Amino acid sequence: MGYLSRHSDAMGHCAICDEEITPLNDSKEHVVPNAVGGRLKVRGFICRKCNNGSGCEWDAELADQFNWFSVTLNVKREAGVAPSHPVKTVGGQGLLLHADGTMSPDKPVISTTEIPSGRQISIKARTRLEARKILKGLQRKYPESDFSMAFASLTEETSMPDGPIMTSFQFGGPLAGRSIVKTAVAMAFRMSIPPAGCELAMRYIKGVAATPPFAEFLSRDLVRIRPDKHVFHVVSVRGDPETKRLMGYVEYFGLGRFLVLLSTEYDGCPVQRTYSINPATAEEIKIAVDLVLSEDEFNRWLANDAVPDGSREAAFNYAMPVILRQMYARADANAFDRAYEEACRDMGIESSEALDNDQIMEFSRRMAHKLMPHLLRILRHRPRV
Repeated sequence: MGYLSRHSDAMGHCAICDEEITPLNDSKEHVVPNAVGGRLKVRGFICRKCNNGSGCEWDAELADQFNWFSVTLNVKREAGVAPSHPVKTVGGQGLLLHADGTMSPDKPVISTTEIPSGRQISIKARTRLEARKILKGLQRKYPESDFSMAFASLTEETSMPDGPIMTSFQFGGPLAGRSIVKTAVAMAFRMSIPPAGCELAMRYIKGVAATPPFAEFLSRDLVRIRPDKHVFHVVSVRGDPETKRLMGYVEYFGLGRFLVLLSTEYDGCPVQRTYSINPATAEEIKIAVDLVLSEDEFNRWLANDAVPDGSREAAFNYAMPVILRQMYARADANAFDRAYEEACRDMGIESSEALDNDQIMEFSRRMAHKLMPHLLRILRHRPRV
């Protein structure tokens, strides 16, 4: 699938800094930031310097706010994976959630106990490499001690968190807001509407206007048929010459739902275009967005009165079960694969090796034993979704 869209007037001026765009400084700008899984790009929109700058500040803040979702779903980026996300259990245990679905302590634990025969040091590290680095440091700190046995006796241990995981979310703000507005402007640019035709959005992006042209819209669901098996990102832009409004809608992970007022001077043809992607698979999907707002809806949104009581909870109750089902399926698959590999290693057999009846019984017993902590955690802590 081709993801690159080129505007017909590609060699214009950068939408952010107004520098002339040439083949030397042109850039491929993601419409939806790649940090959260976007793939569609436009050329001739912003220069390379502004692409890097807005990516490091605006898009990075947006990605950080949605990082738990990116990690939980293992969002498919064009390069790299989402950074590990810090979480805590109800009991206060600090953990790092990784994009491969595993978790590890948020920091290594080193405890020293004085005993009659000397000193006892216990180390719990997140990786073998980290454990070796710690042991080398201890060897330098205590040269009189012999750590050779410790190096030889490193073992891997799998354990479950001490309770349910807690996390919190907060979306928006000036940096992430500029990313959201930039996404809507980039979509308009893909529709051959130049940045100059998005005057309200551009004044905000350039810092000329302090009033944000975006805000949450949760008065009703603007997505006509919302999928129930996966969350998605969507950006839609509609130009209406009757109302003179150019409006954008940007949604991330089913929770962040924002309207963007790009212009109140639109005089082109009636038009609407939508781009949507499943960030967990990087597949473009079809989503229909209803951007025909009544005057009452528009005025309420303009007055920041488009988040009725219970509407955020309703969005949360849609998105979280979908995300949790995917997260649990991945956790179950990881637990099974890990138990399978460990049982094979313990019995000294290859994963593709044919087993006799006695080996099958022993293998099944070992698998059940190794899966028991995961099964107990499901029974004790996993909610029904």
